[in-house]
Amino acid sequence: MAKDVEGTLATIRELGFTELETTAPAHMRPEEFRKRLEAVGLKAISTNTGWEQFAEDTKRIIGNAQALGARYIMCPGIPHKSVLTMDDCQLAITSFNNWGEQFRAAGIRFVYHPHGPEFQPSPDGMLLDTLAKGMKPGIADFEMDVFWFVWPGQDPVAYLNRYRGRWILMHLKDLQKGVKGDLNPDAPESVDVPVGTGQVKWPGVFRAAKGNVERYFIEDGSADPVGHIRQSLDYLRAVRY
Repeated sequence: MAKDVEGTLATIRELGFTELETTAPAHMRPEEFRKRLEAVGLKAISTNTGWEQFAEDTKRIIGNAQALGARYIMCPGIPHKSVLTMDDCQLAITSFNNWGEQFRAAGIRFVYHPHGPEFQPSPDGMLLDTLAKGMKPGIADFEMDVFWFVWPGQDPVAYLNRYRGRWILMHLKDLQKGVKGDLNPDAPESVDVPVGTGQVKWPGVFRAAKGNVERYFIEDGSADPVGHIRQSLDYLRAVRY
């Protein structure tokens, strides 16, 4: 993307996609990037921004999301030191509910994307349970990245069923068979494999996600994303659940 915006977007469209979760390149205004997307038949239906940007100027982030044409916006992390704590989560709950109210007023859904540190124990079970308990449904919900649930040894199906209606978006991403991770969101790119070739039991995930998840996005962080995405698409077209 940094070297060839048009070529990258053409490849994405050639793969068959029409909707993306993306941000505008650093050198391009959201309005301009939206025109580039629309020129090849793409839409940035979802976007994401870091905690610092939300906290610094939420109104500007709302404006950027509207300019891009996004219906969803995602926050990918909660500031913390070595270990995520209850205090960190309580601050996040207050912030997410506040930001979510502002985004809802602008016609945009706010979601939080867990990456693993949220699986520390808490009085509610896990810190993720504390977040789900405190974040207001319909105001501040979640995007599930299946990889980042399986990496620390958690069951995505159990969480899809436990908090039905809260998982608005999903990243389809698979973890290499035999690999065990931890609570740190720092997995090597070599363990990111095409959807359907790793250890995720996708039929069960899709059954639990049905009527729960509104949009699915393939996310591939490997050294060969285009090749992997082609394989992922072949699997997704064929899988039955």
